[in-house]
Amino acid sequence: MAEKTSDIIRKLKKAQKMTAILIPLSFSPLFLCLGVLLSGNENHMTILLALLFIIFFAAFLLFLCMIKNKHYEKMKQDLGLSNDDELNYYLENSRRINEYKFINDDYLIDLPPARLYRLADIKNAERYNKKGPKTKHRSTCSHRYFIKIELSNGKKGKLNFGFKELEREFAYRLILKAADGNKDDNYTSIVS
Repeated sequence: MAEKTSDIIRKLKKAQKMTAILIPLSFSPLFLCLGVLLSGNENHMTILLALLFIIFFAAFLLFLCMIKNKHYEKMKQDLGLSNDDELNYYLENSRRINEYKFINDDYLIDLPPARLYRLADIKNAERYNKKGPKTKHRSTCSHRYFIKIELSNGKKGKLNFGFKELEREFAYRLILKAADGNKDDNYTSIVS
């Protein structure tokens, strides 16, 4: 069964919270073992410092989640929406570029960083790649695919498509068509 668009915001927020909780928990045994080894079972202060470091690390990641949630709130405010359900409905009525990028008549929406680009303000869009290093398992370099966006007010943005070149090409065509005002409904999303 295909993922419903209306679940995207909830899934993003849940994934952010889980990351903020699981990363410190996964590193906590390492810090505790280092604390025990360094203290030699004589100094419990090192163990307490390791625990405090884990707590501060978790608090920092939760703080980053709060900042991301503020970005989502600002995006909803800019769109004139009041809650996540309205944002989900807005996304359902937009064309899906890939998992977390949407486009409609007015905006290009990039969800994980919660960025909103007005199509009328897009002055230029440019594709580019970044090469990754060769590894012992791969004889060729891997490429990461991006689109640079230049706005008429001088600001710049960047859309990250990871290793998915076809999604980047699809998004590039849609952005150029929408920014030029030549809206054509012949394009269909490659993500179902």
